[in-house]
Amino acid sequence: MKPGAAQASLAQNGQCYKMMTTIPGDPQAPLSWNFSGLVLTGHVTGVNGTSAANIQVSIAYQGIGVMAGNSQGTGALGALRFTGLGKGTLALTARDQSGASASATVDLKSGQPPPPVELRLAASQPPPRPHLNG
Repeated sequence: MKPGAAQASLAQNGQCYKMMTTIPGDPQAPLSWNFSGLVLTGHVTGVNGTSAANIQVSIAYQGIGVMAGNSQGTGALGALRFTGLGKGTLALTARDQSGASASATVDLKSGQPPPPVELRLAASQPPPRPHLNG
């Protein structure tokens, strides 16, 4: 593995915990990980203003991007919950099957639980039609 930013994952008892870490340049340096991490909760509202179930929400860390396993669907009441997160700037993106989407940015800080995130889907805009002069 190359030194630098990375993500570690731990699966235990049906739960998956993820955290950001840094791989040291010295291969002899020990890694110490705290998989308890931060918990990010929130809610997704549909274009019509009601709770949006089964909406795919993905997260990406600034400078690292979307990583495998960092997306999930909302529950029946539009609730979302990501566990085991590490500190850093996190971008959330919610998208439904019609293309309606919403996004938000959250700064995660060690020892400070983040406030719940509210995402309201907005209808996707069709691409502009070319204007032809006759």
